[in-house]
Amino acid sequence: MSKEDIDVAAAASPRIYRLQNSRRIENPTAELDVNYILEERETLALKFKHDESKSGKWILFVRIKSMFSMWTKSCNLYREGKLKGVTSLKASTAKDNPRKTAGDDNGVIIFHCGPSNDKKLMISYGKNIVKLLRYFNDKRHINYKTNEQSAKGTRATGNKDNFLYKLRVPGPPGSARLLRDRKIKRQVTKTGVSCNTSHRFK
Repeated sequence: MSKEDIDVAAAASPRIYRLQNSRRIENPTAELDVNYILEERETLALKFKHDESKSGKWILFVRIKSMFSMWTKSCNLYREGKLKGVTSLKASTAKDNPRKTAGDDNGVIIFHCGPSNDKKLMISYGKNIVKLLRYFNDKRHINYKTNEQSAKGTRATGNKDNFLYKLRVPGPPGSARLLRDRKIKRQVTKTGVSCNTSHRFK
C-alpha cells in the first residue's frame, strides 16, 4: 500500500478521540462524534515521560450525572500540575461504545501514567488521584491497566484479564453503616435471635 493510500485510509477511519479545547473545559456528555475527549499539556507529558511500551492508566468510573463536574475538577488539577505522574487524561463521551457493558450508566475518566512495571510508583500516583478528587465508588476499588491489556479489550468484549493493579478506595457516604446493618441482619437470621428493639421498658 502506497503512502497516499495509507493517508486516505487514515482520513476515512472514524476518530476514537479528539483533543480538548485548551482554553476551556468541555462537557464530555455532550460529545457525540468521538468516544473520548483528550486533555494533554506538552509540558506535563514531557515531565513524566516514560517508555511508551510501559504505558498504562488508572480508570475511574463516574456516574453520568457527575461526569462533567468530575472531569472539570480532574482537568483543573492536571493543569495546575497536581496530578503527579499523569501525562494526559481522557473522558468517555455520549457516543455509543462497543467496549462498554450493556446497561452501565457510568462514564470513565482515564489517567495515563507509567512506567507500568513500577508498582510502588503507580500505586502512589493512584492514591494521589483518589485523594485530590475525593473519589469513592460502590466497588471500593479502582484498577490500573496497561495499554497492552486495553488493546485486548474489556470484559464487555470478552477479555477477563483486564487489569494489572488494584487500589482500594472509600465507599459512598453512609455505605459503611449500611454494610454493618446488613451483616448484623445476616447474623440474626442465622442464629434465629430477634432483633426487635421496639420493646417498652417500665
